[in-house]
Amino acid sequence: MNSGEVQRLVDALNACGIKHLIVVPASGLELLYRHFEVHGDCIYATREEEAIAIAAGLTLGGLKPIVVMAQAGVGNTLNAAFTLADAYGIYFPILVCFRGKQDPNIVQRVSAEQTHLVLDALECAEILWDASSSKEEFAQLVNKQQRWIKCSL
Repeated sequence: MNSGEVQRLVDALNACGIKHLIVVPASGLELLYRHFEVHGDCIYATREEEAIAIAAGLTLGGLKPIVVMAQAGVGNTLNAAFTLADAYGIYFPILVCFRGKQDPNIVQRVSAEQTHLVLDALECAEILWDASSSKEEFAQLVNKQQRWIKCSL
């Protein structure tokens, strides 16, 4: 994400009252991590399942977190999301960032192709952070309690 897209994402998260970012670090999101390290709370998880558990705990404690991950982590996330967050009605958004089907890394290309299929089955919403309306679109998705949201890096 470029700095303008990161700023639009930060503005959208702030508008929704989201101050806690839970991530399994991925390249391309460093600007977002740095912002939350300084202006909010950036919690680094070692695995995506752990990120789901942390977000669930924060939500139960009355806070509004978001889980942000690369597309390669979606498969790891599913069981925790289904059996903890979904099963108990604990809402927080999960933002899945794609490196793209044209990525030079074969693993990322295959992961992107397959993960799109999974997220489509989950009725995942997509948002473009390069659009001026992205803040409002994101707020609508959060207000509707859309769990899965995807964007491109």
